[in-house]
Amino acid sequence: MAWGVEQGLLDPSDVSESLLDKCLYTYHSPNPDILIRTSGEVRLSDFLLWQTSHSCLVFQPILWPEYMFWNLCEAILQFQMNYSMLQKARDMYAEERKRQQLERDQAAVTEQLLREGLQASGDAQLRRTLLHKLSARREERVQGFLQALELKRADWLARLGTASA
Repeated sequence: MAWGVEQGLLDPSDVSESLLDKCLYTYHSPNPDILIRTSGEVRLSDFLLWQTSHSCLVFQPILWPEYMFWNLCEAILQFQMNYSMLQKARDMYAEERKRQQLERDQAAVTEQLLREGLQASGDAQLRRTLLHKLSARREERVQGFLQALELKRADWLARLGTASA
């Protein structure tokens, strides 16, 4: 994202959790519903930390070679018992992200109106129009950045492949 801001593809105000999600290599895959950690260790070792923030984490004391069908059944049962709570947390998180983005956009519109010497609480139609334009421009910048990021990744992988050949 810093590269996108440096290149002028993004404004600093475009950086958000949502954009971070879209920058991860795992973006095209759904976040896991359940993550099972065997061995009795109650830690993730930095494995999928961001992606499992609203997942069912199951820590089981058994080692992987001895893992059996019944261990999997136990993990699935834990997931089923916590499903409604997890889904509610995911929904609330998504709503909170939308609310925060709307607040940032409204603050930017207010700032723009004040810079132009207009009343911040003035014409509601003008505010809605500016809010819509601001949102559309941000989405356009974000999509352009994501396309450039994909090209940069593809180029890096191609160079990596030719360097090792």
